[in-house]
Amino acid sequence: MPAETERLRRRVQPRDRLFIGIAAMVAATTPVAFVLAGHGRHTTPSNCTTTLVAGFMGGETHVVCSSP
Repeated sequence: MPAETERLRRRVQPRDRLFIGIAAMVAATTPVAFVLAGHGRHTTPSNCTTTLVAGFMGGETHVVCSSP
């Protein structure tokens, strides 16, 4: 327990303030980035078929187009 009490008595250093500031900036800008990214779906031409395939390591999207 003495190590924990010593840590709590220590003043916040400039390096700690920098880390807290960067973490706060990242936490504030992440939701804004997701909103502005506009995760809209793209449209495929009428002669194309989109298939979602589940795999062991994740999903894949296959777009197959036929000749017009």
